[in-house]
Amino acid sequence: MMKSVLVAIDRTKKVPKYRTTVKMTTKLMAHDEENECQVGDVVRIRLCRPLSKNKSFTVTDVLQKSKVLHISNAGRGRRGAVRGAQQSGGYHSFASSSTS
Repeated sequence: MMKSVLVAIDRTKKVPKYRTTVKMTTKLMAHDEENECQVGDVVRIRLCRPLSKNKSFTVTDVLQKSKVLHISNAGRGRRGAVRGAQQSGGYHSFASSSTS
């Protein structure tokens, strides 16, 4: 989906009955007008009017850019991209200039 990002919000919640903490994740769809967000970026979102069935937030700032670039093999389909990423080592830093 163009101009859409999936934002995961991690939080911990205490369970008083068992005296433990549980890690919970909430996933929200947000609108990214400039299409600048990448996987692993830390962003700030803001509530807005509903833009679609699942999208009611907009990205206001990119607080921290990701240091890792995920390489996928375009045109090979979903399973091919995963297999190709595993064979090539999966994640590469921006400093490396290897391309597939």
